[in-house]
Amino acid sequence: MKIIAIPYLLLFVVLFNSSSLLAQNAGPSKFGITLSGFINAYFIADSRQSWNSREVSVMLYPKNILKDPNGKDINGIPVFDQYAMNSRLTASFTAPDAFGAKISGVIESDFTGSSNNGLNELRLRHAYVKLNWPHSALLAGQYWHPFEVSEMLPDVIAVNTGAPFHTHARYPQIRYTQTFGKISLIGIALSQRDNADCGPNDASPNYMMNSAIPSFDMQLQYKTDALFWGFGGDFKRIVPRTSTSKGYKADESLNSFSGIAFLQIKTVNYFYRLQGLYGGNLYDRNLPGGYGVTTIDPITDHREYANINYFTFWGQISKSTGSIQPALFVGFAKNEGSNKTINPANAYGRALDVAYLYRISPQIRFISNKVCFGIETEYTAAAYGKPNAKYKINSGNDIGLFRLTGSVRYSF
Repeated sequence: MKIIAIPYLLLFVVLFNSSSLLAQNAGPSKFGITLSGFINAYFIADSRQSWNSREVSVMLYPKNILKDPNGKDINGIPVFDQYAMNSRLTASFTAPDAFGAKISGVIESDFTGSSNNGLNELRLRHAYVKLNWPHSALLAGQYWHPFEVSEMLPDVIAVNTGAPFHTHARYPQIRYTQTFGKISLIGIALSQRDNADCGPNDASPNYMMNSAIPSFDMQLQYKTDALFWGFGGDFKRIVPRTSTSKGYKADESLNSFSGIAFLQIKTVNYFYRLQGLYGGNLYDRNLPGGYGVTTIDPITDHREYANINYFTFWGQISKSTGSIQPALFVGFAKNEGSNKTINPANAYGRALDVAYLYRISPQIRFISNKVCFGIETEYTAAAYGKPNAKYKINSGNDIGLFRLTGSVRYSF
């Protein structure tokens, strides 16, 4: 672990030593700290190579066949790994009322680093302050993307949390919620940090920063004890370059839209969840899709862009009570291509040579007090093919990957 992480570890030690004392004195309008989290030991075994992140812990989908001179598949080599870097520590704060609101805050970290180059280093997951009024709330800080609705997080053992069929990303943001009984209206303005768009200079938050505006989201939610549903939309603008190869200023932008709808039904013993999403340039959310260049000015090298769209859908049934809890997750994603002709030399994104993806993933957990043993299998397939001029693939060849995941978790 780098030296820069030491101050953060010392901070958590101080919080741990002081949390009990503060919690004893905490009242409705006093300071309080509560620590929680888990230690999680994983092992995974894959039948072939995959597109992934965090040293294969976040498996997205299998790589295509890559033959050597003897016709053998290089990507057919299996994988085994073990890790505990997803262990997590969360500090939840309360504070005296301010502006007529109840004040709370969260700082949460794990050890997966901010990129593949920082594995086992401390990483900021969530950090936000929240003001709660009787019928509204304001959240400011780093939290889930609005399409990663906390009530709709797939209950899977895998670290991918349902990606690439479900959004899995966090963003600095300002979020305002207004409630009207069982209905909530939510508005969010967010920026990119660890999860960013890709482009001419690989993945970088600079593409959104150079647009000079945040991404905007609106969402409507309806919630009762047994039923939760909603829908929403997202607008994002990026500027892929600030100068051309000919030395001219470049401020051409790309606007992207996406929409989501979701449903959760809760019974005494089970959760049933369904979610669908459609949009363009979804790369930053660990989803498939992207964008490409449509025209290039031969004199100035100025360019125009178009989105490459994807549709994703997933569903899950999971048992929520008892010492033995089975669950089943299924996901599907389809490449919808672009409405314009894309230059194949200048296309950026994920799974752009894939017609569709799907996953079937059963699991079972054995729970005793604070300890949980989990076993999960994932079969994920990608239908590789050749994109046409608009990056839609008419037919593909299924390449499948089987993953076995085991987990031992102690929660505190």
